[in-house]
Amino acid sequence: MTLSNKQQYIGIALVVIALAGVIWFSRTKKTSENFTPQSSAGQENIDQTKLVKPAPNPENTWEGTLKISDNLKKGNLMLVMRDRTVYIQTSRDFSGLLDKEVYVTYDGDYNGFRLGDIIEK
Repeated sequence: MTLSNKQQYIGIALVVIALAGVIWFSRTKKTSENFTPQSSAGQENIDQTKLVKPAPNPENTWEGTLKISDNLKKGNLMLVMRDRTVYIQTSRDFSGLLDKEVYVTYDGDYNGFRLGDIIEK
C-alpha cells in the first residue's frame, strides 16, 4: 500500500503544524512562568527573589545536601546530613538539586520510608 503524493504532502504539513504548535506552546509556558506582575498605583512592588520558602513540617523532614549515590545498590541519590547518610531510590529527576542544601519530606523512618518530595532549602 503506497501513499499518493498528495497524501504524503498532507502528512508532512500536519507534522510541521504539530511541531510549530509544540514550540509555540513551550515558549508561551516559559514566558508565563517568568512573568513578574507590575506594581499598580498604591500597591507595593514585591521582589520575588527575596521571598522566603517556609520549611516543611520538621517531623517528617530531613535536611541535608543531596548528592549522587556512592552505592547504587542502596539508591541512586543520597542525602548527606550531619549525623548520617540516607540513600534514596527514585525515578524522579532531582538533578537540578544535586550538591545543594535541601529538605526531603517522607513517610516512615530511616529503616523504611516513602519519599514525598525534595525541595531546595
